[in-house]
Amino acid sequence: MTWFTPARHVLLTGAGFTKNYGGYLANEMGAAIFRQPEIREDAELQSAMHDELNFEVLYDEVLRSTSEYSIESKHRLVAAVRRAYLQMHKRISYQSGQPRSAASAICSHAIARFVGKGRERGFFFTLNQDLFIEEFFPSDYPVPRVPGLPTWPSQSRPLDPERDKVRLPDEAEVARVKATFGDKGTSNFVYLKLHGSLGWTGHDGDDVLVIGQTKSELIEREPLLRWYLELFKEVLHRPEVYLVTIGYGFGDLHINHIIVQAIREHKLRLCVVSPEDTMSFRMKMLAMVNTSGGAIPYGSELWPAVSSYWHNVSELCEPGSSRAPRSTQEFFESIDLQ
Repeated sequence: MTWFTPARHVLLTGAGFTKNYGGYLANEMGAAIFRQPEIREDAELQSAMHDELNFEVLYDEVLRSTSEYSIESKHRLVAAVRRAYLQMHKRISYQSGQPRSAASAICSHAIARFVGKGRERGFFFTLNQDLFIEEFFPSDYPVPRVPGLPTWPSQSRPLDPERDKVRLPDEAEVARVKATFGDKGTSNFVYLKLHGSLGWTGHDGDDVLVIGQTKSELIEREPLLRWYLELFKEVLHRPEVYLVTIGYGFGDLHINHIIVQAIREHKLRLCVVSPEDTMSFRMKMLAMVNTSGGAIPYGSELWPAVSSYWHNVSELCEPGSSRAPRSTQEFFESIDLQ
């Protein structure tokens, strides 16, 4: 029996959440990988990227190949991907002045509203591997904790994924964390990185970045990520849950499957925050137009569950102000989160 009850409003962020603060969307990440020296110096990889700019498709094709690509090319691709993610990290984290104020404002004006109250526990899931939240979440607010990992990193200096590495717990350690996760006195606001993170290493010492089109297989190998995905399903599969997505393009089959199950079985409702206009989003969901990654998995079931739609993440914050703008109040009123 647990002391906490999951809050009714659950947050899920994707690449579009950090777009305004230096983050890459999927197509931009593909371009960032394409321009890395490891790709320029490898004729095999350069040719492959001319044919396939969807970096997740390419990543699987190259790494799973048994004869088409050399071991050296596979290592170069992994290095290029890692370098592109580190460059994105620097774009996001090494900001000052107005951009830094804006990043902190989105955390304090919007993200902090999902903290649990009393015996509620707020759940904040993300598909992003950047360190945006770790870098910019203000310490004078209830700080979301990352279950199974050490305490929140110091914000006295920019985080360095090369230096500030965290080794993920093994199966036995995860079991111990799970046993006390619902106890009174533990955090009532948790941050779960479903696809791993920069600075995380697994049991083999490699970076834990879940990319490619076989994400479920990669998650299954890492006990902590496997538990996080179980929690995502557990939290959504309850009555009257409102899932708020910010910047998620609904392109991940394993994530959409869990969401759609919750829609079918528990009538989960969706609030979508996306830079796309509503008509374009609807057409994409209903497979009336093609997207760079193909049709949206389960799109025809996801769209009817959308009960609130907002266009601009930046409208949810006001840099340099301790008070949230009126648009933020309207946003939370529309999803009945006061």
